[in-house]
Amino acid sequence: MKKLKMRWILPVIAMLICSMPVCAANRNIALPGNPQEVDNQEKGSIEIELTDGSAGTSKEGVVFQYDKVAEVIDGEYKLCSEYEKSGIDLNVIERAEELDQAAKTFCRYRLADGTCRTNADGKAVMEDLEVGVYLLYATETKRYEEITPVLIAIPTWGEVQGDMLYDVKVIPKHAPRIPEREIVKTGDSAIPYRLTGLVIISVSVVLAVCYKKKQYNEK
Repeated sequence: MKKLKMRWILPVIAMLICSMPVCAANRNIALPGNPQEVDNQEKGSIEIELTDGSAGTSKEGVVFQYDKVAEVIDGEYKLCSEYEKSGIDLNVIERAEELDQAAKTFCRYRLADGTCRTNADGKAVMEDLEVGVYLLYATETKRYEEITPVLIAIPTWGEVQGDMLYDVKVIPKHAPRIPEREIVKTGDSAIPYRLTGLVIISVSVVLAVCYKKKQYNEK
């Protein structure tokens, strides 16, 4: 059994800000002063629950992949080798916005320990998971909405229970899809728009020259 330092506990709670109060954690980031014990030999689980999307969407058949991005060593997070390239330090994250950005960054290096698929109620469970931090991301959304990648820790603090919980629940953020025609493209993808502008200018110049030539011939 190893003691869990306070700076490790804080980001654990932040990881579940997107969850409902009935889940393993709540919206608080402050915990009791005494460090909690973590059993690195114990296994846990993560339950995903999707909330209703917009009209016409379905929570069923959404495929998630999950991968362990960090371990708990001496009461601190230690990124797994593949994710060390990100340069992220999970031990200093305290805000939900920082955690969301970390999840998106980790997706660039993502691997997969396994997959799961939601049932008709929008639920899926990953079991027999080691202590650590896991990245969850949707790979097949079917008729659902866009889902934000999420980081979740095993264990995490349950304030109601007053203990560290190894079976946790997460409710991922989601938003309606944006039709492709409404997406404003930037960078290299903006080249077609620049070309369109050049074509318009070129056509305008040609028409102007033709108009001047016509006026000259009429004199």
